[in-house]
Amino acid sequence: MVHSYKTLSQLRLLLPLRFSLLLLLSSVYTVADKYFINCGASSNASFYNNSQDFVPDINSNFPCFSTGKSEQVSNTSASIQELYQTARVYRQPCSYSFEIEQNGTYIVRLHFFAYLSRVANLYDALFNVSASGFSLLTNFSIRNSSGSPVIKEFFLTIPQGEFKIHFIPSQDSSLAFVNAIEVFLADETRITDNVTRVTSAGNVGNYKGLLSQSQVLHTIHRINFGGSQNEFDDLWRNWVLDDSYLILNRDSAKNSTPHSQTPNYDPARATKYTAPDRVYQTAKQLKEVSGNNASLLNLTWRFPVSKNTRHFVRVHFCDIMILDLRILV
Repeated sequence: MVHSYKTLSQLRLLLPLRFSLLLLLSSVYTVADKYFINCGASSNASFYNNSQDFVPDINSNFPCFSTGKSEQVSNTSASIQELYQTARVYRQPCSYSFEIEQNGTYIVRLHFFAYLSRVANLYDALFNVSASGFSLLTNFSIRNSSGSPVIKEFFLTIPQGEFKIHFIPSQDSSLAFVNAIEVFLADETRITDNVTRVTSAGNVGNYKGLLSQSQVLHTIHRINFGGSQNEFDDLWRNWVLDDSYLILNRDSAKNSTPHSQTPNYDPARATKYTAPDRVYQTAKQLKEVSGNNASLLNLTWRFPVSKNTRHFVRVHFCDIMILDLRILV
């Protein structure tokens, strides 16, 4: 159990850290079921540094995407990325429907970017999103998103058949919208069903059921320690820098010297899909300090999380100090 703004203990060599509601874990995926949808658009949009095309939701090859009455809105300003220049707007409960051919754990990403159009003011939207009987977002709004796109990522165990994502305007709003949707299969063989459970009181036990169909998993933080820039991996996951999370003794922290050697992956612990090479080639470490207070120095990071909610915390280590790049996850 992790409480809001609870600090982490000292870690001498800390690499990527990932938080999620119950779980954040993925690996290589197969291409049996994958959807990348450009909502409200009439043409493809390239995204993720032109590595992935998002197809319009009115594509004749996929007739069952958007269901129910909706509207298409657009803002073709050159300052807006192509994927976010269009959106599909709902003024009543509606959904997107996807055909799932293979049982498994799926990554679902929802993209939101608000702007004012002749059809609707997306800043006024306040809505709920649900899927497979789970509430994904409640009274969701991006009014305070500082003009940046908002991407919400979830892990769901989805059975074969029809999979629907519902968009429901709240009682205080008559508007819901979405700019883009991703649904693709993750490799659940990399997910451990049993993990150690630590309560807020420090009691240690066992938690079983991370692969259960009775829960949804929501990405909260994915952190790259000691890097010089955000890193994207082969699953288009964004690993953000740790500096804004670092508290206390900030002057005692420094980025390690990056190493160019490719990590030595142990398939039983991690693969190249667990995190990008660059994440394992950097670290945050203590500066060398002499004197009586040297032993009191530590590195502490603080992460905002929800109270009274189970979280899965995953810490990655790679020994780059002695140039033996073996990874422990």
